[in-house]
Amino acid sequence: MTKDYWFKPATWGYGAEPANWKGWAALLAFAIALVALFAVVMLFIDGEASRSEAAWASAFFGIAIYAFLEFVRRRTNGGWIIRWTEDYFVLPIWF
Repeated sequence: MTKDYWFKPATWGYGAEPANWKGWAALLAFAIALVALFAVVMLFIDGEASRSEAAWASAFFGIAIYAFLEFVRRRTNGGWIIRWTEDYFVLPIWF
């Protein structure tokens, strides 16, 4: 059984880009979820946030973004590498 990859390494720079409709759907769903999460946080904060509320909101957004990036990394065919030119000079990055 072959693994179905949703993303491919970025053509330029570092990261990944959607390779098929599933990748685009995941990216769109994450963007919508992030906007909805922002709206909910703004409703609970009521315009004036204490430092602790702002810290919790920032941490929550950071965790959500990290989780999505980890999902993308696991669904990328070939891993993430830095691509500088079309001459296939690639610098692998492992973490």
